Amino acid sequence: INAEYMGDTKSSIKLARELVVMLVAHKDWEKLLEQVELLMKKRAQMKQVQSTLVQEAVKAVELTTGETKIQIIQKLRAICEGKIHVELEYARLTLQLANIWDADGKRTEACQLLQGLQVETIGNMDRKEKFDVVLRQVDLCLQIKDFRVAHIMAKKIPKRTLDKPETLAHKIRFYTLLLQYYSHYQNDWMLCQCYAEIYSAVFHKDFKPEEQDQQYGTLPQKLQVLENVLGFLWLAPYNAKSDTVEELKEPAVKTNIHENEKLELFKRFQKDPNLDELPVYKEVLQRLATLELISWPEFSEKYASLKEKPLFKADSNRWETFRKRVMEHNIRVLSTYYTCLALPRLAQLVTMDLEAMEDFLCEMVSSKLVCAKINRIDGIVNFSQTKNTSQQLNEWSAGVNQVLSALGTTCHLITKEQMVAKAKQKA
Repeated sequence: INAEYMGDTKSSIKLARELVVMLVAHKDWEKLLEQVELLMKKRAQMKQVQSTLVQEAVKAVELTTGETKIQIIQKLRAICEGKIHVELEYARLTLQLANIWDADGKRTEACQLLQGLQVETIGNMDRKEKFDVVLRQVDLCLQIKDFRVAHIMAKKIPKRTLDKPETLAHKIRFYTLLLQYYSHYQNDWMLCQCYAEIYSAVFHKDFKPEEQDQQYGTLPQKLQVLENVLGFLWLAPYNAKSDTVEELKEPAVKTNIHENEKLELFKRFQKDPNLDELPVYKEVLQRLATLELISWPEFSEKYASLKEKPLFKADSNRWETFRKRVMEHNIRVLSTYYTCLALPRLAQLVTMDLEAMEDFLCEMVSSKLVCAKINRIDGIVNFSQTKNTSQQLNEWSAGVNQVLSALGTTCHLITKEQMVAKAKQKA
């Protein structure tokens, strides 16, 4: 008992451990909590002793059930609260209590309890255990439809920390949860990005299917992920602006993308060897990546099998969205090859009614997917892009530099010829 006052840390730890072990063995939970609280509050109590008391007392949680277990957890949480040297045990107790409340149907209370837990600052907690806690926070938020907080919680995990062989299972869980988040906002581009990350994980050489309950254990299951990547890639809209602008439908939801981002994914998956296992997807990807017109009636008839895929069967509106993306592709192709085109001819090339085509073109212009002006009197659409002042100045500056460079080269050649002529005269 006097070991504390004598500064004998080892003896104090041993006495504290023996006391708690004895009470746990006799299952005297009331006396256990009383003694732990008393020793924790004792004046000048050593931190090593406090840590030992809590670590041994936590073992009592596994030996109890029901209301007794909840009372022990709540009491130990109250004892540990605010003490940095037992924050690991506090976090584990909080997670256990949240899981119990979730199983009892108190999902909102469990989510609120877990939201206040800041595991990212706990230095002695293993990284994988931190991932488990944060993913549980995100999962509970999504279950109660609190999407704003779910996105905030998801930001606790830096994406670069998931790109390691030992965290592939957590990477898949993380992006699977984000799929629920972006599905709520119908953000096809971010769904494509999430599936692309899952795809890179399931085809990694260190991937272990048993860690995912054999969810991606077979090749067809893995190829299903590739189908979803390509499907949402086709459904994602273009944004032809020179700079990336995030216009948010809801906070933290990116809806517009830079054109180069989408084209980069097109090129990346065109070279993917696994695409040979999906010949239909390979053909469609090739046609959408080529600057050639696509006849929608012929295209939809030839690739009608896509409508039976889970991606399009899950939402009937996705096939209509796909048609819009094909129409956008056609108009973008025409804007590349033509500067001026008659409206009836344009409607004929994109296989749309004249009125519907005008409305669709106006929508694309307002969304800044294409630069065009419609002359309704003459029935002509002009695809020439209007340049702003800075672009014109840059072009003029580049032109002046080219002229000066050509003049300098010309002067050099003239001087060279004059010197050669003088040398011949002296000879």
